[in-house]
Amino acid sequence: MPAKTSVHKGAPLAEGVGVLCGQVIECDWHGWQFDVRTGECLTVKERLETYEVVIEDRLVKIFV
Repeated sequence: MPAKTSVHKGAPLAEGVGVLCGQVIECDWHGWQFDVRTGECLTVKERLETYEVVIEDRLVKIFV
């Protein structure tokens, strides 16, 4: 799971500013694209902080 904000200007990706298409989220502010599985930026050489996510007993656990 990627962090809530873009590394470029801090756009709030988790608040509807990012557009998710498959495994890629795109920042609405500047068009930067990130792979949600790895946090890798597909537009420039940057990376989002990512967190391990596990679904266990119908609960979603995010390891910070």
